[in-house]
Amino acid sequence: MKYKNFGQTDKNVSVIGLGGTFPENLFFNNDDIDKAVKLVMSASEMGINYFDTAPDYAKGKSEFVFGLAFKQMKKEFFVSTKSNYYSDPTSDLLRRRLDNSLKILGLEKINFYHIWSIMNLEEYNNIKKHGGPLWGALKAKEEGLIEHLCFSTHCKAEETEIIINEGYFEGVTITYNVLNANYFERGLIAAYNKGLGIAIMNPLGGGLIPRNPETFAYLKEFHDDTVSIAALRYLINKKEITLTLTSAENVDQLNENIKASDDDRILDEKYYERIKYNTSDKYSSFCTSCLYCHGCPAKLDIRVLMMEYDQFILFNKNPDLLYSNVNIYWAYSYKKQPKCIECGICEKKCTQHLPIIKRIKEIYKINEKLIDFLKQITPDVGIYGTGSYTKEIFDRYENELGKIDFNIFLFDSNPEKWGLTYRDKFRIYSPDDILKLGIKKIIIATKTYYNEIYEKLKYLEKEDIIFILPN
Repeated sequence: MKYKNFGQTDKNVSVIGLGGTFPENLFFNNDDIDKAVKLVMSASEMGINYFDTAPDYAKGKSEFVFGLAFKQMKKEFFVSTKSNYYSDPTSDLLRRRLDNSLKILGLEKINFYHIWSIMNLEEYNNIKKHGGPLWGALKAKEEGLIEHLCFSTHCKAEETEIIINEGYFEGVTITYNVLNANYFERGLIAAYNKGLGIAIMNPLGGGLIPRNPETFAYLKEFHDDTVSIAALRYLINKKEITLTLTSAENVDQLNENIKASDDDRILDEKYYERIKYNTSDKYSSFCTSCLYCHGCPAKLDIRVLMMEYDQFILFNKNPDLLYSNVNIYWAYSYKKQPKCIECGICEKKCTQHLPIIKRIKEIYKINEKLIDFLKQITPDVGIYGTGSYTKEIFDRYENELGKIDFNIFLFDSNPEKWGLTYRDKFRIYSPDDILKLGIKKIIIATKTYYNEIYEKLKYLEKEDIIFILPN
C-alpha cells in the first residue's frame, strides 16, 4: 500500500480508503454485522488506514460497524465522519451530532470531520452564518474533538474553488472520476494549490465503468488490469489526489481495490493526455447514482431512470436499449409507472445538477413511440419470425397493453415450424400463406435479417401489404 500526506497535516494516509456505504445485503442480521466488522478489520491488516463513514450510511449502521471494528484493530487508523446541513443546520445540532458519532465510534476525537455534502454557495453561506454549523465545528476543533475540519461537496467546480479559498478547511472530499474529470478539474486543482488533502468519492462513476468494460477498456495501460483497477489507478497516480475512497463487499473486492496501488507501475503524462482525448465531454453529464434525489413525491424511482439514461447516452441514444433496460430489466412498466409532476425537487437535490425532468420526458417519448408500435398489432397483422425478438414483442404487448386475446398469424421461413403453435395458441404458417390469410401488414421481427427478409417478400407490396420494422 502506498501512503501520502493528507494536505498540510501530519497524517500519512493510505491512497486507498474504505468507505462505509456498505452493501445493504450485509445488514440483514447480526451475523452480517459481524461480517462487515471483519471486513473493516481485514482492510486495516491489508494496509488501509483511512476509514470514511457517516451517521446515515448503511441505513444508519455504518458508524456502529466501524466502532466495533476500531475496538479490535491493532494498527493506527484515521477516521472521517460527517454532519449534514439539512439535518444539523445549527451550531448546537452539529455538536449534538458530533458527540453522538464519538460515542458510537468509541473515539475521543475525529481525525477528519466533514461538513457534509455542500450542494451550492447558498447552502454554504447558510452553513457559515452566525450560529451555523461551521461555528459549532470550529469550536469543537478548539476543544480537541476535531483534529482537521474538512468538507464534502457536490458544488460546481467554480463554487468549490470559492469555498476552498475562504480558508476554513484543511481537506475536501469531492466526486471525481474519468467520466466527470473535465467538469470537476478546476475544483481539484484549486484544492491542491491551496494545500488541502483531497479524498475522492465515487471513483467508478456509480458502477457505470465496471458495468461497461468494453466501452472503458481504453483506460487500461496494463493488459492484466480490469477496468475497475484501471479507473482507480487513473486516480491514484494523479499528484493532486491524496486518497481514493472505495467500497467492498468482501476481501476479494478489497484485494482488487488495493491492487491498483500495490505495485510500482506509473502512469505518465502521455497516458493522461490519451485518456483526456478519448473521454468525451458527454460523460460529465452522467448520473453517479448517489441517491440524493431519493424521495420523489410522485414515487418515481429517479435513480433507476437516470442510471439507464446514462446507458442511453453511452450507447449513442439507442431507444431500444433504453426501453429494454428500463422496462424489461427493471420491470418499470410505462403503463404502471407514476408520472413526473415536474416539481423540480429532484433537480435541486441532484449532485450532478442534471436536467432530470427533461430526461424523464425523453424516456416518456420513447415509451410512447413503443406503445404506438404495439397498438398496430391487430388480427390483420402478421409477424414474420418466431425467435427472441417475437417473444420480446409479445412480452412488451402484454406488459403495456394487456393480454393478447385475439388471433395473430406467425410466419417463419423454416418448414419444420409450419403447423406448430407458438405459446400454445398461435399457429406458425409458411410465408406463402400470407396472401391467403388476408394479412394487411407484416412485422419483420428481426433487425439483423430485416433487409434479407424484406427482399424476399417485397413483391407483396404490389398487393398493398405494408412491412413494419419493430421499434
